[in-house]
Amino acid sequence: MPSTCFAEEDCIEASRLFREAVELSDGSNEEEKMYRGAIEVCPSMAEAYFNLGVVLTKQGKLKEAIESHRKAAELSGNSDFMAALANLYLKQGLLDEAEVEFERTLEKDPNCKKALAGLSVLMSKKGDWANSQKLLEKSIELDNNDASTFFNLAVVHQHLGNWTKAISSYERAVELDPVRFEARFYLGLAYQQKSRFVDAEKQLVEAARIKPEDPAVHRALGLAYEKLADYERAEQAFRRAVDLKPEDAVSLLNLGIVLMNKNQEGLAESTLKKAIELNPDVAQAFAALGWAQLELGKHSDAERNLRRALELDASDPQVHNNLGVLYQRLGRNEDATKEFRTALRLDPKLEIAQKNLQQFTQ
Repeated sequence: MPSTCFAEEDCIEASRLFREAVELSDGSNEEEKMYRGAIEVCPSMAEAYFNLGVVLTKQGKLKEAIESHRKAAELSGNSDFMAALANLYLKQGLLDEAEVEFERTLEKDPNCKKALAGLSVLMSKKGDWANSQKLLEKSIELDNNDASTFFNLAVVHQHLGNWTKAISSYERAVELDPVRFEARFYLGLAYQQKSRFVDAEKQLVEAARIKPEDPAVHRALGLAYEKLADYERAEQAFRRAVDLKPEDAVSLLNLGIVLMNKNQEGLAESTLKKAIELNPDVAQAFAALGWAQLELGKHSDAERNLRRALELDASDPQVHNNLGVLYQRLGRNEDATKEFRTALRLDPKLEIAQKNLQQFTQ
């Protein structure tokens, strides 16, 4: 290791303290003390400053960590040390300082992967997805076996709306790191976006095995099962999501819809009421509740909730159709016809509305 100490015995002592600190590597005050001791007797030991910065970062002492990393970079001129300083600025939200340091690092070493990766994240934070993509692609040219780089590239493609490329990059990330939760989870979501629900289910099952206490993965898995018309497993997944996060209005809404598909209108009604209590501004929740109450014969409640759904979102053709069915049952044929026509204006291919309207035109 490069070092300029006060005397040879100082260099030996600094090296001893450095080695003992490395062996400890637990982020403790004792490890910090050893690195500081090494620096005291050998002030030019860049590696000691760098490792001290890592320890201080673990301890949450970010300002001190920045100073330590800055000193390491100044003493060594090491591009990885410089990139570490830039990434620490990035971690603290100091984007301008981070960008300057990343650019300085890449001027010295255009192929520094840590700088390329960090600068790509910074570009993403600034909304410059195109440049973020270029940086990640250059990093992959240097090393096409880094799962994190492929994952980050997938996220960029996703933000740019390039779902096919996003899926390809997520798949590569999973191939390189099969137990990385985020890669499995987001690959599953990307498959859902492209209506590949069987593939989505496989990835989300694996994600749930890796991180079984995450409610979001169970909610996503429930949606995959629902799309596959596997309502039994969809119910199980949504119930697991609610168990893990009882205040999750979205999972309660999805559970209520699945219960409706299982013809369990009473349970659906109570579940949907809970969802609305948690979030009273979701049109789909009122629409589903109105649907449940329509099937239960609670016509007044059904009309109120279906109308509330349309107040929040008047563009849902299914809600207009259901309201038309309600009016039909109440003998309000003119109102029913109006709602069926509105449903078909919004979605001319809605077969149930076509069938319902035909009853009045034949």
